[in-house]
Amino acid sequence: MDSLALLPAAVEGGDWQDIRELVERTGEGLRLSSVSSSRIPELAQLFLRLSRHENWQVRKAVAHAALYLRHDLFHGIIANLIDDDNLWVRDIARKTLVRRSELSRAEVRAQDPFDADAALLDEIENRYGVKARRSVVAAASKLHHRFVKEVYHEIIRILSPLDTCLVNLERDLSGKPGLEHAADRIRRGHHHVGLITEVLENLREFTDGKPAETTRECLSSILKEAVSLAQQGAAVPQPTLMFSLLLPESLFISGHRSRLLQAFINIITNAMEACEASDRQGRIAVSIERQSEDFARVLITDNGCGMSRDAVRDCVDLFSSGKVSGMGFGLPISRKVIEQDHSGILALESSPGEGTTVTVLLPIERLEMEAS
Repeated sequence: MDSLALLPAAVEGGDWQDIRELVERTGEGLRLSSVSSSRIPELAQLFLRLSRHENWQVRKAVAHAALYLRHDLFHGIIANLIDDDNLWVRDIARKTLVRRSELSRAEVRAQDPFDADAALLDEIENRYGVKARRSVVAAASKLHHRFVKEVYHEIIRILSPLDTCLVNLERDLSGKPGLEHAADRIRRGHHHVGLITEVLENLREFTDGKPAETTRECLSSILKEAVSLAQQGAAVPQPTLMFSLLLPESLFISGHRSRLLQAFINIITNAMEACEASDRQGRIAVSIERQSEDFARVLITDNGCGMSRDAVRDCVDLFSSGKVSGMGFGLPISRKVIEQDHSGILALESSPGEGTTVTVLLPIERLEMEAS
């Protein structure tokens, strides 16, 4: 009998050594992809339960085994373990989180839709040889990067004179009585043009795979600006939409500000659109809390229309969108920014008609907690 079939009985039996051994064997099965997908939800529930087991060696085994667990509960399991009382368990959980981030980066690259279709490449290789396959991939990659760069430069060419015009207007209105409000709106417009430029640069770097350059950033400041920009950029104003913000100023991260802004604006905009599609009073809650010594947790919760299980699974895939006018860039880019650029985790939980919660874990440095 396989280890997963024996694990529930062992959990009820209470022998920690048996449980540890079965968890280790099940983890190996996950690594080898020999665990049936239909049994993953049951296993995820067991791992979540065992992440609070009284014996630290069981919890340590779970921290190891969870690495290859492909389920929404992975986040909850790791959240329990990185805050564990036992140093060994915390260390393994952190290593699992780092390794999972590396696996996520590999998956993002593997799922890149700009690569030629694998089946077509196989056919080309079978007909003309491996050199032809490599030539096709190289040509496609070259054309793709050329297209992205040309589009980038065309848009920047349009934005540059607009930016100059706003700078001149701001200078002309500066200090003139009665025009303070107009000057403030122009300053905000100038800031938005700068943000658009940074987003375009981020999109270009997204396709190039260029690593993010990070600086010390206040996480609450990023989220406050993201909420403000998402509200200002709404296609349809929602005056009745209620925002609840719980954003302590004491948490700092090493991050790329404009990329994180882009990631959180995408998430908040999706929440706003979900609330707009619902027939009840829209509410969005944004909060930050210290998850452990090394991680901050951001929660963005809405009571909008929600998503099905399949939609939750697909929404982080590039070009996958449930919106009529959507291109499918938003959440995939958010995931890439959070997981690939910042070694974090993005997880979604949603139910149709009930709403959605997006959880983001971001690493913080131990000395980054300011004295209150």
